[in-house]
Amino acid sequence: MNQIVNFSYFGEIAMLCAALCWSIAVIIFKSASKKISPILIVALKNTIALFAFLILFYCIDMPLWHSNLSYADYIKIIISGCLGMGIGDALFIYALSQIGANRVAIINCFEPAVIYFFSIIMLGTLL
Repeated sequence: MNQIVNFSYFGEIAMLCAALCWSIAVIIFKSASKKISPILIVALKNTIALFAFLILFYCIDMPLWHSNLSYADYIKIIISGCLGMGIGDALFIYALSQIGANRVAIINCFEPAVIYFFSIIMLGTLL
């Protein structure tokens, strides 16, 4: 059977599209942070993302509530989202406005090493 679309390089194409979208987003966040508060940018970004996910979940008929997760699990997910998508992104956008995208990118290169270091200390995990 002949395929109309060849998906053999789908992962590589998706990776390049993600990198392109991320670089465009960083440029937009940097320019917007000169005029608007980072907290307001994050609130707008997360509101748009919430509605996009709700529409996506509706279109693919995916439930918002899973019976195998408890209320405590959902509270943990919400707190984690608020910390990561709220405070973390606000600090990222603030850093963009203060030191620029080039320096923020250099600092982001150390992120995997820092995460590994703290996972050893706090969780006792090793590679």
